[in-house]
Parts: sequence; structure tokens; C-alpha cells
Amino acid sequence: MVKDPVCKMEVDERSARYRSSYAGETYYFCSPGCKREFDTNPERYSVQSAYRSETGEKAGRFAQKARETGEQAAGKAQSRAKSMAAERKGPAAEKLDSVAHALRQTAQQLHGQQQGAVARYADSAAEKIGRFSTYLREQDVDGIIGDAEDFARRRPGLFLGGAFFAGVALSRFLKSSRAASIGSRPAAMPAEAEGEAAG
Repeated sequence: MVKDPVCKMEVDERSARYRSSYAGETYYFCSPGCKREFDTNPERYSVQSAYRSETGEKAGRFAQKARETGEQAAGKAQSRAKSMAAERKGPAAEKLDSVAHALRQTAQQLHGQQQGAVARYADSAAEKIGRFSTYLREQDVDGIIGDAEDFARRRPGLFLGGAFFAGVALSRFLKSSRAASIGSRPAAMPAEAEGEAAG
């Protein structure tokens, strides 16, 4: 038994009255109507056409499955990343609080050493870090991601360059603080003066 390529009905090729040949293949039909339909457009119903159609359907199903698998993997990865971020943002906020506290202490020391410009910079940095620490502690991960994406869309140049300039500013601050600290230390007594003092 074979299938009529037009209506898909099973036909006994040994007793079939209607048949046509195309591209080296013989096709059997259940009725003259199906034969006429085939003869009008044999390419549409040929074995090669059916194979291409089936191959295309398989490729489409494979592509759809690949997309679904990729989406599922991406969703799981995103979920894990959010979970890790939620666990770590609390400790990160605590570290930022420590940095802000250290900057405030440094600013107080610099004010006492008449380093007003550097001290004001330290005060400003401490305030900004403290605000960011509070934001990090109180905002959820989705909110943080949304704010970052919104900021990147509105000001992409500033978003990309922010980390660089922040690093430069912090480096200058640390250098200034170190220089101020070294300048405030009492000068070491020369060896001769130490000997006279001991005598």
C-alpha cells in the first residue's frame, strides 16, 4: 500500500487505476481528481517536495527547541545571579559603611592639620558613599538593575566613564591623605643631637 500524494489516502499500487510519473518516481492516486491535481503541479506533491517540507519542519522544531532551551538556561542563570547579588549586597553595604566611616575620620584629622581642601573632599566622598550604602541596603536587586539600566540609557558616556573617574579620584585622595599624614609627623632627631641629649 502507498499513499496518494494529494489526499494522503492509502492506495494499492498493484490495482490502482490512476498513476503518474515524475522525476523518476511513480505516484498512485485514488481518483482522477487527485491525478489531475498532481499533474497540474507535480513539484508540490513530489517526494522531493515532501522531503524538503519535512526537513524544514524538523529544522523549525529544532530551532524552537533550541530557543526554548536557551531561554530556560538564561532564566536560571539570571535567577542564580540575582540570588547571589541579594545575598552579597548586605555585606557590601557594610563594607561601604566602613569606608565612609574611615573617610570621615580622615577628614577630621585633615581639618586638624589645616588641610581644608582635602578634608572637604573626604567629607563629600564619605557622604556619597554613605548614601550609596543606604541605597544598596534598602533597594532590592531588581530595583538596582532597573536603575542601572535606566542610567545607562540616559547617560551612556557617564555610565561607562564613571568607574574610571571614580578610580582616579580615589587614587588622588589616597595620595593626598598619605602626603598630609607624612607631613604631620615630627622630624626625626639627628644622630648627634640624640647623643647630646643622652649625654
